[in-house]
Amino acid sequence: YHIFNAYSVWQNSKTLELTTEEKSEIDKWYKDKFEDIPDNQYQGLFKDKNLILIQVESLENFVINEKVEDKEITPNLNKLLANSIYFPNINEQVNEGTSSDSDLMTNTSIYPLRQGSTFFNYPNNTYNSLPLLLEEMGYETLAIHPDKGAFWNWMEGLKGVGFKKCIDSHDFEIDEVIGLGLSDASYFRQIVPILKKQNQPFYSFMVTLTSHGPFDLPKEYKELNLSEDLNNNVLGGYFESVHYTDKQIGLFLQNLEAEGLLNNTVVAITGDHTGVHKYYNDQVQKLESPDPKWLNVDNHIPFIIYDKSFEEPQKLEVTGGQIDLMPTLAYLMGINEISYNSTVMGRNLLKTEKDYSILTNKDFVGTSVDMKEHSIKALEISDKIIKSNYFEKDDNN
Repeated sequence: YHIFNAYSVWQNSKTLELTTEEKSEIDKWYKDKFEDIPDNQYQGLFKDKNLILIQVESLENFVINEKVEDKEITPNLNKLLANSIYFPNINEQVNEGTSSDSDLMTNTSIYPLRQGSTFFNYPNNTYNSLPLLLEEMGYETLAIHPDKGAFWNWMEGLKGVGFKKCIDSHDFEIDEVIGLGLSDASYFRQIVPILKKQNQPFYSFMVTLTSHGPFDLPKEYKELNLSEDLNNNVLGGYFESVHYTDKQIGLFLQNLEAEGLLNNTVVAITGDHTGVHKYYNDQVQKLESPDPKWLNVDNHIPFIIYDKSFEEPQKLEVTGGQIDLMPTLAYLMGINEISYNSTVMGRNLLKTEKDYSILTNKDFVGTSVDMKEHSIKALEISDKIIKSNYFEKDDNN
């Protein structure tokens, strides 16, 4: 098996030589995606500010601003909405690389491979990425994971994406383990002094771990005091795990505030993929008297962009996907659109007249049905971009 697997990785990692027709096909796809729309008030809204992007393990949108048995599931994230731009209809689009695919899309706006893990097969590819574009504007860039860098080969992958520095579990004191690794409480606590040492402006991309399945949080950290039916179901465990991580995010932001870092920092929060409905939906359906909203499998993760000085909270219902996060953030951070319009596969959700997303199984969602064929084609185009290391060549940029 291991010999076969190694052969498969090697076979799938060969660089694809594109034909003239394939290069023209990619060029046409990008031209067909372009929307000629004037700039608006969001352009450069957060220019020159630090950017912290928190990718929360298994965070689904249905818990945001919701209660379970009269208790808020995510009280801290809910509070942030008063000073945020909030997108509730972002679709998960990861494939076989799971969380590492999210790392890729969030920072490059390129869909992951249709077969295999992009970070395993093509870790050293060149991308026109968010960290590289911000670095050109004088930003220091850092990627932080609480697990080992070899896990899904994320460290090599993110170095390839363009992060100047990556740190993993070896850079932390493993003083408390919950589930798969370092607890979110310890992780966030140890990150604050790391960020304080960063030269400003900085872009720091960080990933959490504790809310990973099977959502078996230690009893002493459970605070929701759920009924027996929920407590004995994986959904109750999910609520407790997300509630715990939400608390740690709240404490993290308090610590950033105490250090004066929030005065000039934007904090974006999203999920790496759905969780309880992705892997345990059969168990959720067995609840005796569930809230109907708990049974809805909508594939949505939240996307919250928080700035303490932003006093015009907005909830934008546009349908999008993980592929759209990078161009949306780039627009807010003041990056010139000309520098990435011909490389991102997603669209700026703050400047679009389209409403759509394509799921990894090729299901189309949204009202802009005229984009269905084009968005499905994107998955094939992305494979060619990755396998040919398309953006490495100057004549394609």
